Amino acid sequence: MASRNQIINTLRTAYAHVDNFLLHSSKGEHVIDVPTFSTDNAVPGFDVENPTNKMFSLLQIDKKMMTSNIDNIGQCDGAIISDDEISFLEFKTNATTNKLNKECGKAESQIFMTAMRMNWALRRVNQDFMSLAKIDGYVCFNTYPKGGANYQNRQIRFLQRTGIELFYSNEKTL
Repeated sequence: MASRNQIINTLRTAYAHVDNFLLHSSKGEHVIDVPTFSTDNAVPGFDVENPTNKMFSLLQIDKKMMTSNIDNIGQCDGAIISDDEISFLEFKTNATTNKLNKECGKAESQIFMTAMRMNWALRRVNQDFMSLAKIDGYVCFNTYPKGGANYQNRQIRFLQRTGIELFYSNEKTL
């Protein structure tokens, strides 16, 4: 597995413009849908808990580093890059309770397609994406349904199909 700097340097090789879409921090941060860091925790978003003040980076992906959809399947909003780890973020903060299941499917597709597109780009520079870092994904809702077998089953199926661990959560601890 690679350090945060090695991961970013590998992305630079595949995407010449990646530096335009990176934000760096060593604090705990609140990430909002744009995605960018925010001090307003009242706004729905994703919390990066960073008790040991590790350096990490926020990569802006949708409509930033990646601008085109493939077969009408978009890419996720962003990614958190830390040592040995890339966590893809997809915000569905406008989803209503009765549409959470549909939005889960859409978010899962976006996370998977982003990972595959990065994998394809990195193959062109002779790098294996899945061995570069531990890859996982986070689907961020404004509210979450009470836990249930449906969401656990979705996570298991996603892991089996893609090799990517999936979380329905709006927080991560580094």
